[in-house]
Amino acid sequence: MLFDTIKRKQYLVCDNLLSSTEQNTIKNTLFDVYFPWFLIEHRDNKDNFTSTNLKSKNKNVKEYVKLVHSFYKLGETNASPHKNVVNLILQKILRKFNLTQINLIRAKANLQTSSSSVKKNNHSTPHTDTNDKHLVIIYYVNNSDGDTIIFNNKKVFKKISPKMGRILIFDGSLKHAAGYPIKSQIRSVININVK
Repeated sequence: MLFDTIKRKQYLVCDNLLSSTEQNTIKNTLFDVYFPWFLIEHRDNKDNFTSTNLKSKNKNVKEYVKLVHSFYKLGETNASPHKNVVNLILQKILRKFNLTQINLIRAKANLQTSSSSVKKNNHSTPHTDTNDKHLVIIYYVNNSDGDTIIFNNKKVFKKISPKMGRILIFDGSLKHAAGYPIKSQIRSVININVK
């Protein structure tokens, strides 16, 4: 049902699939002073992400540092001790769509801070997370500005605003980019790739 819906509509937004207690638990876990975030200065192929030539043609593309936490990556043995956060989100999706399993490819959290160097329409480089056929699940950890932008044929197809507890699911072959927080201090998401 989930895969058929995404094939037909290309994306799906689910609000409040997790209870407010579960949403706060995830937010408090990621925003805890001892949660391990790692600085990424630029994108590279180690992350298995596929960029696009839209960067050179799109004046709105701007890259700057962000913080990342890897929960799980297929083929790697060292999963994060905080992977229960991802398991909670996936269990809710399994229940909602009457699925028995989802094959996890990768799960990570991103945290972007506001910066005086970015403007309202700036966003990251449009990209796909992997070349393999997959779905992207984005869980919004906090309320912020900085829409997720989905592209289709190099044009903006849809913009989704970050709302705490919101889950965006879309066809992984569509390029996407992250808008940056301008009014908010931080924008945090959990990015999950499944097949």
